[in-house]
Amino acid sequence: MSDAYRESSGTRCPRCDAVLVEDDDGGLACRNGCGEWLPNKLVLAALGALELGTLGRPGFHHKATPLPPTRCLVCGAGLDDLYRAIDSPTEVLTLGRCASHGVWLEGRGREAFETAYAAAIAKHGALQERARRTPPPPPTVEERIRELEARVLELAERVSQLELTRRSS
Repeated sequence: MSDAYRESSGTRCPRCDAVLVEDDDGGLACRNGCGEWLPNKLVLAALGALELGTLGRPGFHHKATPLPPTRCLVCGAGLDDLYRAIDSPTEVLTLGRCASHGVWLEGRGREAFETAYAAAIAKHGALQERARRTPPPPPTVEERIRELEARVLELAERVSQLELTRRSS
């Protein structure tokens, strides 16, 4: 027996219609193992780019299971299918991509995504680490002049306030 008061609300799995369970970082996983949805913010955080077609090793299409027609969980647009090799020519990650919202990982979880895009994830991580360790460039002369002018105005304001305080005392 089901009715509107007994049904769970939330984003539904595009395969089995179960409510997807949210991960700590905003991913959505099917509790029945149908797959996982990664919003673009997670893809961008892992890879530094949203264009998945140029990253990772291409999969072998004749060995991949075609993705059944799937719609974006956000906007309802049809997903673009991609097939990426995971560990061997026989292991392929089948995913559907909405350029505006995210990626559906068919029948797999994030581990398979991270394996298929391991080189791109490592490269992005190295770039982020290098950026953290690299000191910021020194300010340009124009920036430094603007900073000093702002400081002079701030000090002039303080002097004016002090003079007003002295006069009123």
